Amino acid sequence: MALQVFITLSHEQKERSVIGANNYVEYYKSKNPGDNEAKFSINAYEFLSNMMFEEYQQKVKVKKETLGGLI
Repeated sequence: MALQVFITLSHEQKERSVIGANNYVEYYKSKNPGDNEAKFSINAYEFLSNMMFEEYQQKVKVKKETLGGLI
């Protein structure tokens, strides 16, 4: 289903989705270091269909001493 949504995106949206996905994965790993299976991460279909990748165009920094607090 995620691939079907990806195919319908414009070229620019596809590029932005890759940037957003990379930034989200980095953010998720730093916020949830013990979740090796990514049990609670956003699924790819939701990430693309709701265009959540637009929220992750910039890297999100996580303060390590605040248990996942955002900067």
